[in-house]
Amino acid sequence: MARAPRPDGLVDAPAFISRQTRSSHHYYLNLSPGRCRDIVVVCGGLEHCRADYLVDRSDFPFLVVEFVIQGKGEVKLGGTTHALRPGTAFAYFARAAHVIRTDPRCLLSKYYVALAGDVAERLVRKSALGAEGVVSVARPAEIVAIYDLLAQYAANSTPYSARLCNALIPVLILKIAEAGLSSGVDGEGYPTYQLARELIRTRFLEFATLNAVAAACGISVFYLCRLFKRFDQETGYRFLMRTKMNHAAELLAEPRSQVNAVAARLGYNDAFQFSRVFKRVHGISPGHFKRMQS
Repeated sequence: MARAPRPDGLVDAPAFISRQTRSSHHYYLNLSPGRCRDIVVVCGGLEHCRADYLVDRSDFPFLVVEFVIQGKGEVKLGGTTHALRPGTAFAYFARAAHVIRTDPRCLLSKYYVALAGDVAERLVRKSALGAEGVVSVARPAEIVAIYDLLAQYAANSTPYSARLCNALIPVLILKIAEAGLSSGVDGEGYPTYQLARELIRTRFLEFATLNAVAAACGISVFYLCRLFKRFDQETGYRFLMRTKMNHAAELLAEPRSQVNAVAARLGYNDAFQFSRVFKRVHGISPGHFKRMQS
């Protein structure tokens, strides 16, 4: 049975849990997993580091995936030192040397999950985390949501808690890979990219073309395309169309909706053009989609 998360419950916590924290929440699912094949979540939690926070070890027995949500610091993996800042994910393998420290002027807060099992190790080694050790992500809220789910499932303390947490680990690794940025998360242009993506997500009905999005951001469409190529997994046009067509699918799912009316609400004067874009995104025509709802 899982041991639920406990705030600052460090008196009887395992010795490997850092005491150099301002506050922390931890859960423990299987502290003695032994040699195993499948993914096993050992423990996890959230740590708000003190100014003297320092981890320097090479004997930790589990694989760990951590994610920074606040502050600054650095991690040394395999002899290379990497900067830590919000949106940084990093991993270290069992008994691999690593050093983690916070910037005392900007204290780290970070999630962690410790893992065991051959499948877990292979999964991480084949990911960007295994290849690079450190990955910066474009959409940290999505990663935080998974760490919060891990804590929630562990807190439920049911016979299913451990299995649910174990099942979330591939999702966590895949989401880090999906949202990962190859480089330049702090480079010039990233705030503009974030602004453009948020404008599309929240105001997509106002934008008939990517040129309109670029104008709202005060930049050229050429520069906007370059930003998406640098920081995203899809083009700006594809993201705009996908967002529009996802909304179109929601409207078409309403019982009395009509394709022509939905096309007009999405800003299409030509229903045929709307149908072409819808099929390009969803693989079926809006009429076919509508019939599937009945």
